[in-house]
Parts: sequence; C-alpha cells; structure tokens
Amino acid sequence: MKLIIETDIGHDPDDLFAICYLAATGKVDIQAICVSPGDPDQIAIVRLVCERLGLNIPIGAATLGREKLSSGSIHHSLLERYGKSLYAEADGLGHEILSKVCNEYTEAFIIGPATSVGRYLETHWGICRATMQGGFVPYGVYRPVESLAKFEGKGSMPTFNLNADRVNGQRFLDKRMPRQMVGKNVCHTIQFDKARFAQFSEPINAASFSKRCV
Repeated sequence: MKLIIETDIGHDPDDLFAICYLAATGKVDIQAICVSPGDPDQIAIVRLVCERLGLNIPIGAATLGREKLSSGSIHHSLLERYGKSLYAEADGLGHEILSKVCNEYTEAFIIGPATSVGRYLETHWGICRATMQGGFVPYGVYRPVESLAKFEGKGSMPTFNLNADRVNGQRFLDKRMPRQMVGKNVCHTIQFDKARFAQFSEPINAASFSKRCV
C-alpha cells in the first residue's frame, strides 16, 4: 500500500503510535507525512520518528515559517531523550509535496485536520482511497469494552479533525472517492498513563515498536 499521512501529531501519543505501527509492519510504503499546522516541534517529532524507523520521505507542513511550539507531552520527552531540538523545518508545503508523490494508487490516512489533503484535492481528481479519524459512532451502535462518560447518551459529537479546518475538511467530504471514517469514541478509549509510558523507556527501534504495538 502506498500511503500518505496527514497528522496534527498533537499532545497525545495516538498519532505517534499509529505512524510507528504502520511503518514497522513492513506492509505500508509511506510516501510522505504532512503536518497540520506545521509548528516546529511537530515537525521535529515527525523527523525523529522517520529517523528511528528509517523512513527517507518528505515532511510537509500546512503552513511554513511557524515559530510557536504546540506539541509537548510525550513528544518533547522523546526529543529530549534522543538529544533533538524542539525546532525543525518542513521540506515544503504539504499540498505541494502531495502533488509530487501521489498517483492513482496512493491512499491517504488522515489523523488530523485535512488541510494539505484538502488543498491537494482542490486541483486534483481525488485519492484512490482515504481513511479519516473523524465522525462519531454512538454507543448504541458500538460500545467498546471501556466507555467514557462524556459519550454516554450522545447521538453526535463535534470532531476536531473536520472542524479545525472546515474549508479543507469540506473539500475532503465533497470529493467522490472511496473513504471510511473512524468514530472518535472508538479510538479515544485507550488508557495511557505513566506506567504504560515506562514500558517505552528503553531505546526504540522499528522491531521493538512492531512487537509492542501488535
């Protein structure tokens, strides 16, 4: 599978782990990673991941030249652990990088605002297939083993990934192309705390990530 990823990388570890898992399986050919909005520490953690997993790919940003730090949490801890700066630059604008790497067989995995993908779709026919973490699956349809009180009795919930950039989110939704949406309450019930973080205290490489994520 040829795949492009758009992520906001965030404060939480979910996007980070998802990228590591995909790369470590050996079954996904990641072509590029686009970061929204493209703050320097967001770019820095994505560069660290690519370095540790041996991914020689371009990293795009929705906006170039940003100075504000936005990531924090586990991402800053990892950058400090490996002696990396919190500041790094992207290789270019995300939608321009997508124009270079995407073809009729490229699929998209969107786990953040669809800024770069939306801008790409403004001038291109579409994407072979897309999976986006967004939308909502009520507990009446599917109830995970661990549920969260804030989702009880809810029939709908706003999703950050589509609301953070509504213009490009709408472009993504308007395109007639195969896509699937993953409900936020399905993937937001993973519990992550200091005890689980301690399991990742040894040096990390592709093999160890693959073993831990399975």
